Amino acid sequence: MAVCHLFEEVRYELNGVEIDRNKNVGITSTMKGYVSLTPGQQYSLENTGCLSEDNELTDAAGNFDVVLPLNYVLGFAEDYCRVVVNAEHKLILTRSNTDLNAVIQASATENFKITLNKIEWLLPYIKLADEPKIQLRNYIAKDPAISMSFLSWKTYVHPMLPSTTRHIWSVKTPT
Repeated sequence: MAVCHLFEEVRYELNGVEIDRNKNVGITSTMKGYVSLTPGQQYSLENTGCLSEDNELTDAAGNFDVVLPLNYVLGFAEDYCRVVVNAEHKLILTRSNTDLNAVIQASATENFKITLNKIEWLLPYIKLADEPKIQLRNYIAKDPAISMSFLSWKTYVHPMLPSTTRHIWSVKTPT
């Protein structure tokens, strides 16, 4: 998920409330992808900009298109599979300071700059028939609290690991 290295942080907000956040997006999504993607999902990674050496991503003008499913980047999109009704969705992308991690360089002195011209966020829009629509409106009118359970990903970067040959790394698993 090379295109993820273009962003320092991705945040998803629902009605102004932060639901999920991912810092170090490139490292986190790559590490998570190594351990959890199925072979079919790994095959589809060519669309996200992860190409083998014999493939080209750019056209003659240097432009490229990538498709990045949100469930490769945020735990919320991977785990929560229900319809969210009458809510304002915000996806906040914080651009990284450098593009060096997003491309494979031919030489260390090569200068380049990646410019994002357009980002599209495709959300499904569901139209209900009359009877389910009435049932849904009646449910919304009751204003119930809706729990949204999902796994959140975090990357902990330790700049200085101990110089011993053994290290115990604690793994946190919150609900």
